[in-house]
Amino acid sequence: MAYIHKEYQNAEIYASTSIEYQTIKQYSNFHEMFPFVKEFVPAVDLNKNFKLLKNLKNKFPDIKIELMVNEGCLYACPLRYFHNNSIPYHFMKQLNIDIGFRAEYFVEICSRFSEKNSLFHLCNHNIIYPWEIEEYGNIGIHNFKLVGRNSEPSEMNRYIDLYLLYLLGIDDYKNIENEPIKNFNHYIRNQNFKYKVKDVIDLLPNIDYFKKHGHLCADDCGVECFYCYECAERIKKI
Repeated sequence: MAYIHKEYQNAEIYASTSIEYQTIKQYSNFHEMFPFVKEFVPAVDLNKNFKLLKNLKNKFPDIKIELMVNEGCLYACPLRYFHNNSIPYHFMKQLNIDIGFRAEYFVEICSRFSEKNSLFHLCNHNIIYPWEIEEYGNIGIHNFKLVGRNSEPSEMNRYIDLYLLYLLGIDDYKNIENEPIKNFNHYIRNQNFKYKVKDVIDLLPNIDYFKKHGHLCADDCGVECFYCYECAERIKKI
């Protein structure tokens, strides 16, 4: 980053989700080292941490904050760091450069894990659903990104269809109420998962809960807080 800034000062430099910073202090130190960075894309695990996102916005009012709304990687995935490091090998494979490294390994493990309990992953995630976007606008975050831009060409039509559905859902969730909920949740790998948006929208974890308690998820989930587990159990009953 320092080299690019020095040699190409007209280039705007953004900090990707891939840096995986989880605290205000990390971003503060990063900003002191690289004050020329124009945009932060916080780690996807912070999507429901409204306290941190508001503090980040207040501390750096001149830096654009952008959120990845539907990252395909498992929430709190222990392999994400290694997966990110494997991405260059994935592109080398696309160029028919075989170095004997299977970048897909991490995706396969993530997928198998997600398939074990689709209802739990429906509820315990950091995806931002279309009907939740407005809450982020209320704290001054207006920039979002969707996964899929670096997919295989054969997949792009499917992703473009999903982008359109997402935008329609922002306008009015009723535009997508008959769509499968798995179209908006990448953690659900089970192709037989038939729930529609209208079936579960009132039973899913409510964004208001995370506005109050989202900063505690990293410390309390599954130990002192079982909110998302309870939501999954309610959906299981239907």
